[in-house]
Amino acid sequence: MSEVSPKTENIEDKIWITSRVRMISEARMLRNNNWSLFLLAYYSVFTVVLAVFPKYFEAYFVYFDGISVAASVAVLVASLVVGGFRFERTASLFRDCYLALQKLTDSDVDTNAKRQRYSDILQMCPNHSNGDYYDFMVSHTYLNGKRVWSAGEEVKFTPNMVRSYYFRQMVFCVLMLCLVAVPLAFVLAPLIAPMAKVA
Repeated sequence: MSEVSPKTENIEDKIWITSRVRMISEARMLRNNNWSLFLLAYYSVFTVVLAVFPKYFEAYFVYFDGISVAASVAVLVASLVVGGFRFERTASLFRDCYLALQKLTDSDVDTNAKRQRYSDILQMCPNHSNGDYYDFMVSHTYLNGKRVWSAGEEVKFTPNMVRSYYFRQMVFCVLMLCLVAVPLAFVLAPLIAPMAKVA
């Protein structure tokens, strides 16, 4: 079901839209989970490199001992913080939600029963963010050229949704790039500095 017919009842529209937005929410949580696990492993390896090759860094970084300790503590704190976010668990809740909504869509119960069941399902899982809704509208209508209907009227994306979508994508990419680049720059700096002096 790539589109909702304008003849479909409002509750059907709500169920379909909500299920698709919850899919976006699940994908966001899984992305955050995968990146956080990768970065924790990446920075753990980085702290091991600092501990194994101290002389390599001490010649270039004056406060290397403090930096090494701070990096180890930062990795420990980050692992606790990431564990507290429980991205994978939240993604599972979003998945359960949209599967239940899809099952409700296929059921033969009357409109009032669907409304009640829809409310019950929403109470059992976390709510999606405005950004997830924007992502759905932009990707579904703006990027894929499909249409979304609600209560017999077409729902369209707004310029603000498009700006928000690209801004958040850009911020995420820049943040991940910086987090990956910082340890590399730290490791390569002692190598590059002598070359720069010779040049």
